[in-house]
Amino acid sequence: MVNFPKDVPEISPALSRMAWGLSWMPWFLRRWVLISTSKPANRPPDVLDVLGTDPYCIDEIAPDKVWRVAYQFADVWITERKRVKPIDFTSEECSDSILQEAAKESSEAIEQAKEDLSKLKAINNLSTEELESGAFVKDATKILNMFVVKLNSGDLMLYCPVHIHKNSNLFNFLSELGPVKWVIIGSSYHTLFLPSVLKLFPEALVVGATGAELKLNAVSALSRGKLDYNVTKPDDFNHVKDELSAEGLDILFLSGDAVCQAVLIRAHKILLEVDTLYYSHHPDCACDACVHPISTIGRWNRRLLIRAYHSSFISHPEFGLPYYRLNMMNPNGAARYFLITPPRVGVDSCAVMADSLRGVLHADAERVCGVHRPAILSMNDYRKSIDRSWCWLDGRSLINN
Repeated sequence: MVNFPKDVPEISPALSRMAWGLSWMPWFLRRWVLISTSKPANRPPDVLDVLGTDPYCIDEIAPDKVWRVAYQFADVWITERKRVKPIDFTSEECSDSILQEAAKESSEAIEQAKEDLSKLKAINNLSTEELESGAFVKDATKILNMFVVKLNSGDLMLYCPVHIHKNSNLFNFLSELGPVKWVIIGSSYHTLFLPSVLKLFPEALVVGATGAELKLNAVSALSRGKLDYNVTKPDDFNHVKDELSAEGLDILFLSGDAVCQAVLIRAHKILLEVDTLYYSHHPDCACDACVHPISTIGRWNRRLLIRAYHSSFISHPEFGLPYYRLNMMNPNGAARYFLITPPRVGVDSCAVMADSLRGVLHADAERVCGVHRPAILSMNDYRKSIDRSWCWLDGRSLINN
């Protein structure tokens, strides 16, 4: 069994109280509550909705084969008030940790961080009506990447798709490129934009895990009532693996990942991932995000987020993972009560996930592109960073046999 890290802070008192309440519920009721509070009901506004500007930036990653689409929308992570969040960015402890991280750069970075925190406080002082109108979008936007892959057949695969406005430049780009045949849900936590995407491409084959299926069915987003391929079912996974292999792709599933149920795609020597690597990479990582100071990042809310995630207030100093991610993998911790798909009884999920990650790190890829990161990593940097973050799963290196 896993030797779970001992120096991981417990979840907040507010979350502990919620976990205690959930623990007393019968399983069917607890799952219903969790699905009801996490289903993709309403998408946040984007810059086209509020400002009338193009929310998409399309970059070709592999010539005529792979494209990255950066999508700019409201940063609801810092403005959400209806739910108890695992991190309170407005707390004094979090603010102090951000300033301490800025101090590692320069005195100018400290002043920059102070200004960023002032902007955060100003947004948090907006009324609920102002927030719901999207008035803050011009000041606080977030970017997520989706990926488009051209298949051997000429069809298209969308990985972690974002909202696609009809008749937008992205919609027209896809229409000219080919028919959308596959939609891959990279993480069961990335379902917010899927209802609109699946409505736009109702014939596309949808691939994902049980957590995503439950949430999408809660809003009737799956036209056939289920995923076309559920990767948690061995027969489905083997079938879709064969289908995608014929199209020049390899699909990988992180068994044991009870939190995100991550699905990765290898296409044309590029590994597409989500929710496996967070903001702290291995110490010698040569990607742009690690080489350039945080102060050079153009968006103030992203600077705050990365500084916070680099700090020991939010992330484990040895592994670089946020504490909430560690807590949710703890088979005996209170955070497990927040999982729609908790670890199976009698199964060491951490050891299973470790072996799955070893399979991912052996993938024949040269570069790694992430849904949350603008930087592209070399496969070597990704391997070292994943090993740093997740080697505790079974106490052994994930890259050195």
